[in-house]
Amino acid sequence: MSIAQVWGAKVTVEVVEISDAQVSHGERKKEKFDVDNINYILGDASMIDVVALKPDVIVGLHACGSLTDLIISTAIQCGCSFLVCSCCYLSNRKLLIDGMQNYDWLRQNKTEFAMLAKIAERQGDVINQELGVHSLNALRAEAC
Repeated sequence: MSIAQVWGAKVTVEVVEISDAQVSHGERKKEKFDVDNINYILGDASMIDVVALKPDVIVGLHACGSLTDLIISTAIQCGCSFLVCSCCYLSNRKLLIDGMQNYDWLRQNKTEFAMLAKIAERQGDVINQELGVHSLNALRAEAC
């Protein structure tokens, strides 16, 4: 039984993707499998009015660095659920979240936040890397 059958409504998926190649790939798959409820939006998620799309849930896969914070902030603004897979903690540092840098949005000192992000990215030190990832995501959970 599909979600649409359970809810009695058709589910539409809006995919926001910055990579033209990924959008083209998705469009080809959409045609190949005759899927009519997926729409691809080519663009930067920080520049699109996602709130106007009125999502029920926002999903971020491989949401590098500040993109995770942008997704969480947007979901809060939309009043919707979110699922985000955070990674690459030092990436997308120029993205603004509610007009702020991610460390300000999370109410953190810039230097200490950068150090924590570096720990989260630390290769070859699984224990400390896990602690860094857990700590960053705990700050994000607190922001919710």
